[in-house]
Amino acid sequence: MVLGAKLLVSFFDLGRACPIMEPKRGKSVLALPRSAGWRGAAVPATGWHHTLDGDTNNRHHDPDENEGENGSREHALSMPEGYPEPECKPPSFFGIPSWLVTFTKMSFDSRQVLVSCEHASNRLPEDMKAPPEIMALHIAWDPGALKIARRLAETFSAPLHAGEYSRLVVDLNRTIGNSVLVRRVSDGHRIPFNRGLRRSDVQRRIEDYYLPYRTAVLGAVEGIIQDRGRCVHLCIHTYTPQLGDNVRGNDIGLLYDPHRQPEAALVHELRDALIERTGLVVWLNRPYQGTADGILPRIREVYDAEAYVGIELEVNQRFAESPTELVDITDAFSGCVQDLCGWKERDGKQLMARKAS
Repeated sequence: MVLGAKLLVSFFDLGRACPIMEPKRGKSVLALPRSAGWRGAAVPATGWHHTLDGDTNNRHHDPDENEGENGSREHALSMPEGYPEPECKPPSFFGIPSWLVTFTKMSFDSRQVLVSCEHASNRLPEDMKAPPEIMALHIAWDPGALKIARRLAETFSAPLHAGEYSRLVVDLNRTIGNSVLVRRVSDGHRIPFNRGLRRSDVQRRIEDYYLPYRTAVLGAVEGIIQDRGRCVHLCIHTYTPQLGDNVRGNDIGLLYDPHRQPEAALVHELRDALIERTGLVVWLNRPYQGTADGILPRIREVYDAEAYVGIELEVNQRFAESPTELVDITDAFSGCVQDLCGWKERDGKQLMARKAS
């Protein structure tokens, strides 16, 4: 009876039990607790921003920026250093104690893994110029993300898709129609090669850089699902330790959709294993919501939760300054995945054979 109850609860809609992690479907506002340290009390679940050509029909909420007090843009979901992780307990169900609630354990094969890194580079096409000091900032790329992605792809012998140019050219991790698909201003810096752009200029960038990348990633996902029945997509990003006045309090973020049970199962196990292995601060859906506009939510719309599992690994960019620490975090993450799925014992020889081929 207890086992049956645990299985039943494991499929319960975790997002409804933990509204701080994901706005309920159909709600216009995600209410946040008014505890000391929060930057905002409420965040619109969908943003209304002006697009590049002045239209106001964009409903995609951008995870990097939020309309704050006095019209300023800030990330209202970040918390100051040392502020405790938002508590999100498993739901009680018909009086069943929370300690009896578990997730259905997920297992997958290393051949089902796909790695992507949208903000891998700060390079520019030859016809675009910008001061080097701007292109070195976090607004232009995710420092350290490509190193993590390459090492994970090598460890799992997985295909890797990485952005070739800076996110300031066109953001591969935003949906067409998002106001920040092409940014004119980012974190207070004006982007010189984005001034005076016409609709046709943006469309050309979409056709030249955006669509080829998105098409390639979606094709890789489809191929893995067709061949292996499931794709586990590891999307690699890093985030600035401080955005405006907001200091991010975590070292690692695991982003996912709490409405999809396989993702929830994997992420909760990974979080616990990473904390035990590294001693670092690992939070779920921080510093961004796993369902905010990006490549993973768009692919989730195409495939069901059993066929497609999308996990975004976010690492604090302060570790990018130390190559050794970055490698240690990457190896800890891959080691946790291997341990949780039993790959070291079951697939070790197979992985070595694939690397040699």
